[in-house]
Amino acid sequence: MNIHWSDYITNVEVLERAEVPSIEALLLKSQLHWAGHVSRMEDHRLPKIVLYGELATGHRDRGAPKKRYKDNLKKNLSACHIDHRQWSDLAADRSAWRSTICKAASSFEASRRDSLKEKRQRRKARQAAVAQVPPDSTLSCGRCGRPCLSRIGLISHQRACKRRGQPPQYNDLRHRSHAKREREI
Repeated sequence: MNIHWSDYITNVEVLERAEVPSIEALLLKSQLHWAGHVSRMEDHRLPKIVLYGELATGHRDRGAPKKRYKDNLKKNLSACHIDHRQWSDLAADRSAWRSTICKAASSFEASRRDSLKEKRQRRKARQAAVAQVPPDSTLSCGRCGRPCLSRIGLISHQRACKRRGQPPQYNDLRHRSHAKREREI
């Protein structure tokens, strides 16, 4: 495709140019395909016993329980808008299950790409808004005069200046009153 890393092309755009789904959609489709295959197996087969069985013995370490295949399958079914209580009935018909999986994977991929594009647009808009901040609205450090774009950034920088032991330089009244309050505390 002749794309170089310095071209700054997003992963979504690369997938669209290549006309391939993401690895997440491929894994989702594969997992649902295999789960349908196992659900159609006879009841005495080991994969079906393991998929539908419960743990009778053993213990788990303290903390959050470990995820099982069944838990991940339930999450993926809900991501594809398939009812997790009745999916095995749908999987009983192989051709219907395959078409359902294909539609679900393509809709999952489309919604995933749309959400990533929207997330990127929000991030770019936020960066543009920060770039458009007029210089007089920036906060500057009372010790060294360094401009900071946010209040928390100013507080963090002032702590660093205080640790370095730089003498204060009071340029405007806002910082003088702030420094006076700090001395009083």
